[in-house]
Amino acid sequence: MMDTNAEAMPPGMAPTPHITVEMALQPTNESRVITEANEPFRIVHVNDIWCRVCGYDAEEALGKTCKMLQGPGSCRATIAMLRQALLLKRNFAVQLLNYTKGGRPFMNTLQVTPLVDRRGAVTHYLGVVLARFLDDGQVVAPSLQHLAQPRHDRGALSRGLLDEEGVLLPGGGLKHLSRAVRWQQRAE
Repeated sequence: MMDTNAEAMPPGMAPTPHITVEMALQPTNESRVITEANEPFRIVHVNDIWCRVCGYDAEEALGKTCKMLQGPGSCRATIAMLRQALLLKRNFAVQLLNYTKGGRPFMNTLQVTPLVDRRGAVTHYLGVVLARFLDDGQVVAPSLQHLAQPRHDRGALSRGLLDEEGVLLPGGGLKHLSRAVRWQQRAE
């Protein structure tokens, strides 16, 4: 059952769905990773699609952090923004450069949703990865092409950080993140 925060929100803001771990573990054609809710945000689950996209076996990823996907071109400012959003326990979306196990670079449009227990406390994070490989410009799997569409309904933070095509806005850092969080907090 999906619960939403339907109180008054600023125009254009969607209610934040409450998703549980059980819901996140349902079969899907999305590339998914689930992490702990607290630093260092260790990986507790990856699905087969995530393994194919990132090149790691589940056994290699479990207990590690998503830092394993970072490399020389990963933007430290974007990673800092990502960490801040995780600490605020909010939905958000960001685009960053990641690397597969074999070192192949890809643009990762990462959409993160807090997973909650029955009381609404955040227990984990769900990360949905849309990878666009930079060497051939193809989306990883044809079944994932529907994810290339903007998905601003994932949460309030994505509206302050991404443009209509899901690209991180210039200066779309903590200033925009803070504004979106204030809007979300007013709605709660």
